[in-house]
Amino acid sequence: MKVAALLAARATRAHRKAWTAVFAALALTSLLLGAFGLTLVSAWSAQPRVERYAGADLVVAGDQTTRFSATALGERETASAGLTERVRIPRTALSVVRGVPGVRTAVADVEFPVGLAGRSATGRPWETARLAPHALRTGRAPQRADEVVVGGGADRAEAGRVGTRLTLRVGGRDAAYTVVGVADGPRTAVWFTGAEARRLSGHPEDLDAIGVVAEPGTGPGELARRVRKALDTAGVTDVGHRADGDPDTVRVLTGGERGEAEFLAAAPARGELLAALGSVAGAVVLVALLVVSSTIVQALRQRSHELGLLRAVGATPGQLRGAVGREVGRVAAWAALLGAAGAAPAYLGLRVLLDARGALPTGLELTLPPLLWPAPLVTAAVTVLVARIAALIGCSRTATARPAEALRERAPGRARGIAGLVLLGVGASSAGTAALQQGATAAAAAGAAAVTMVIACAVLGPWIAQGAMRLLGAPLRLFGPGGRLAAANCAASAHRLGAAITPIVLVTAFAGVQLSGGATMTHAGDAQARQLLRADVAVRADGGLTAGAVERIREVPGVRAATEVVPGTVVLARSQLGSPELERLPVFGVTPERLTRTLDPGCGAGTSPGCGPARSPSAPTARTPSARGPAPW
Repeated sequence: MKVAALLAARATRAHRKAWTAVFAALALTSLLLGAFGLTLVSAWSAQPRVERYAGADLVVAGDQTTRFSATALGERETASAGLTERVRIPRTALSVVRGVPGVRTAVADVEFPVGLAGRSATGRPWETARLAPHALRTGRAPQRADEVVVGGGADRAEAGRVGTRLTLRVGGRDAAYTVVGVADGPRTAVWFTGAEARRLSGHPEDLDAIGVVAEPGTGPGELARRVRKALDTAGVTDVGHRADGDPDTVRVLTGGERGEAEFLAAAPARGELLAALGSVAGAVVLVALLVVSSTIVQALRQRSHELGLLRAVGATPGQLRGAVGREVGRVAAWAALLGAAGAAPAYLGLRVLLDARGALPTGLELTLPPLLWPAPLVTAAVTVLVARIAALIGCSRTATARPAEALRERAPGRARGIAGLVLLGVGASSAGTAALQQGATAAAAAGAAAVTMVIACAVLGPWIAQGAMRLLGAPLRLFGPGGRLAAANCAASAHRLGAAITPIVLVTAFAGVQLSGGATMTHAGDAQARQLLRADVAVRADGGLTAGAVERIREVPGVRAATEVVPGTVVLARSQLGSPELERLPVFGVTPERLTRTLDPGCGAGTSPGCGPARSPSAPTARTPSARGPAPW
């Protein structure tokens, strides 16, 4: 051990400049590992923020998750997917909750879109204001059906003045209301009487949620258990239409879970965000680790004669491995600590970038528990471990050689060449699949092609370098003595040149796939959207279009066709090799009259005018989702 430590210390001092590139690569790798690790952990632990139910101890709401089970390899597996449209609960649940001991107040909540002064707003019953809580600034609570309270920010068109008459549009119908109060809520909020809110919601017997306030001295956890037991005893279920095997029990939410009843799209979007971050992080980390390994191996191969000389004069394999491992370990430790120190600022910058680019869904907040802030130290240790493993691989050939043969250059083995050709063939096959397929299959094949071809280039590096020098050797010799020396050195040390080529191929290939892949998907989605939409003008209104609006539009001179469109979502359940899968797809309800003049659904069966009220899947649905997703009609 003393000999190995002495050799490592002297080698580190003697080759300080040679380790500069390795130090930079290790520091960057540690930084990327730490930053992406913190981002993934914060996205995994993120919860929708609590706003409307901040004053409630618990919330009773429908289960916004659907589940599908299938048998794969003799085992029962279950897949789940979040629902972005409200799953409601029956009004009978309100009386059940109010009868639970420890419940001080239980408030029924319904929410519906409202058109207010030319912009979108949200209507709710005034009783729910106490759940936020929102207090009156001026005026009083609504008492009659034609009275409302508006949020303090609703100041357009004098909407924030008590006594103002407002024309509100709900469900495509206009009605006049008098502002009797102004609350400290958001300007997009409008509160009605409870009876009027139930009528305007369109589902008077169903509720969006129930906000519960506990009696003093009753903890939220204990009250949640009581409410859960009461609901189960009463047999209360949600009012949605679920498939067989998909439980329809209602949920009792406490703490940070209460936000899930407010921002319905946050939980499904969190899964998509995790998948996207995991994909990008995996690609970046893979590139970084491969670059680090290649850089370390290249640095050691440049000193192969020095290491061979040590082996020739009697250094044992253990001493040689120990010296190289200690040398690389010292460089890696300082570099990893430097990268770990910059991981937290990089994570904060990445979080700001995600928010600025709109990658974070509305209401979802990335949070990181204080105990996880030192996590980059773990990724730093992983970086050091990778460096030590790469060092052992880099010196393995010299360390295992007999002393008499340690200084001899050995050609790469036949097994390496065969493995490289196999990987190259697999990569070419994946590239062909990416060119012939569409959607997710093409994207996965492109990523697999990049990975396998890059590894193939690393394995076939010496032969690639020899071929390159046969082509570039003559032009290189035209640059005088320096060019001739460079050509001769590259031709004589093809394995070193191949190792130097690998990091460049890695970065170029992965950067090209990531940048061009996203641009290609966006271009394909835009092209499909242009093919789908044939209409020249789209008409929409906050609070919905009035009844008969489509007929009146069709009567306007110059209008050949007008189609009413109602968007929605469905979750498609299917089995892939026996494993259950759930896929969320957009759907559109349309009027069939002259449909193909405004939209091109691309019906795979039948004709577009015959789609009628029945579902007619578009042609891409039968194959694979596009960048924007196919649309059933």
